Amino acid sequence: MSSYLYYELDRSIYTDTKFNNICGRLLASFDSITHPHKHLLDRESLSASTGYEIQYPYLVKHAAVKWYESHTDDTIPDWELIRAKYNRN
Repeated sequence: MSSYLYYELDRSIYTDTKFNNICGRLLASFDSITHPHKHLLDRESLSASTGYEIQYPYLVKHAAVKWYESHTDDTIPDWELIRAKYNRN
């Protein structure tokens, strides 16, 4: 979700350092992780601490926006969500 916010909506919840640490932890335990969206990640992206290539499902996009808005004073306008949808396709 944090990758979607960063790469698609130009917003952050985590600092770069914290995100890098999370990627490192995911990479270290990748084989034992069970999650419905694990197939969206790969070791190469995790080792580079990037989520740029992820094709985010709608559920992730929606949850990311709600998560961001609940932890900040910022609201993401609908037009930004529409723009993000069409910018990468």
